[in-house]
Amino acid sequence: QGTISRDMAERTWRYPLEPLGWDVEYDGQGNVVSATRTDQDVLVQGSVSSDLSRAVVIAVRNWLTDRYGESVVFGSGGLKVITTIDVQAQVAANQASLNAEIPEGAQMAIVGIDPSTGAVLAMVGQKLEEGQPPGEFNRATQALRQPGSSFKPIVYATAIEQGGYNQATVLVDAPATFEIRGQPPYEPKNHDNAYDGPQTVRAHLNRSRNIPTVKTLEAATATAVAEKARELGYDVQPYPAMALGSFEVTPLQHTAAIAAFANGGVYIEPYFIQRVEDSDGNVIYEASPHSARVWSEETAYIMLDLLHANVVDRDPATGFSNRASVPGRWVAGKTGTTNDENDIWFVGITPGLVASVWIGNDDNTSLPSRMTLSDGTVDAVNSSRQPIYVWNDFVSAALRGRSGAGEGFPVPEGIVFHRIDLKTGAPSDTGVLAAFRHSDDLAAQQFAPVVRLKIPIDTATGMRATVDTPADRIQIIEVTPEEALDYLPRGAG
Repeated sequence: QGTISRDMAERTWRYPLEPLGWDVEYDGQGNVVSATRTDQDVLVQGSVSSDLSRAVVIAVRNWLTDRYGESVVFGSGGLKVITTIDVQAQVAANQASLNAEIPEGAQMAIVGIDPSTGAVLAMVGQKLEEGQPPGEFNRATQALRQPGSSFKPIVYATAIEQGGYNQATVLVDAPATFEIRGQPPYEPKNHDNAYDGPQTVRAHLNRSRNIPTVKTLEAATATAVAEKARELGYDVQPYPAMALGSFEVTPLQHTAAIAAFANGGVYIEPYFIQRVEDSDGNVIYEASPHSARVWSEETAYIMLDLLHANVVDRDPATGFSNRASVPGRWVAGKTGTTNDENDIWFVGITPGLVASVWIGNDDNTSLPSRMTLSDGTVDAVNSSRQPIYVWNDFVSAALRGRSGAGEGFPVPEGIVFHRIDLKTGAPSDTGVLAAFRHSDDLAAQQFAPVVRLKIPIDTATGMRATVDTPADRIQIIEVTPEEALDYLPRGAG
């Protein structure tokens, strides 16, 4: 990656920003003609265009002052800032926020990113209201919120990248306890307190089952998942609950991390400032975002296929697939819910645009279970509803009239497709069509693959180690979930 190319610049709408307290005149091409200081005490206001989001202005102001200091930003005769914001996408995001029906007192954020460049195309940092001035707090870049289940793709991608998992891998969704040294055992629950038993990775991700996800993290190791997460910009430590997104991240960073799947496995640090010029037209900054390959092309594509399945495998009668579908567009995505319904998310992927919507209360209290809409009807409040309504409203308008309709993502050479039974993973002529690595030879398998768990054994007892077992007596072995029951301490269960 390097500086922004001329081609990219020509494809990106530009917004000249002006400092509040300056009288800035622009010519027809957006170039600064003159800049006169009119107020010594104010900071920065928005663009000349009323369509530019206040969230973008705040983000630009904070970025400039953090990088150059107020004396340079506000004492240099004015700066011209060229952003990556796309006019159509930003107008769509603004309108989606205005249209959004969310619980009273709740807040929200919308972020849209071009996954191939990391450029932020649109950003809204609050619930906009007609006739009310936007606030100063930009939740898209400043709010630290738990991603919840929308982080699960990172867990499964790590296991798939290691080679032991594929879409037909069977995991048992059943009560499970995970030992944490020095802490009480961790006993995750599913959101409905029910269990699906043995089913495929694809089926479990479709239904966002928690216990199979934590088992996947244990199999891949929490350390490996945390390492991948850090490469994607998350600030995480390895522990079991990490699998369920029990850490904090901004909507902008979370969107950029998921966008790596849509960029062939390459993560690009998100950015919204393309270039900065001083009042004499000298370029003092040009974007050169950090990029790194996190996933192989095959893993990235398999995850796209899994997240697409999360939309298309659903029974249309449930409404989820209809709410997430954008007419004529290929869509993938994942919902996210945190404990006590404090945060609800939808992160959706289309070619050329990856977007997230977060909704929650600023004081981190629970959202209500139901809300009354403007037409008087009552709707449930959850990640399968409000965030998806907003996401669809935004993405449909942002992509309207643009190329790419009906197109998916290019298939890497190492990918093949097999039809499998969604529950058992066995080959099935009437099953779902799923992407696999060429090396995943399902035809040679008599049974659906079953994951092997890594568990700590106390060498003195031959049973599963506990938090009190000395480290020099612990040995890690690999077993199936059924075999793991044989290693429970006598009298347990």
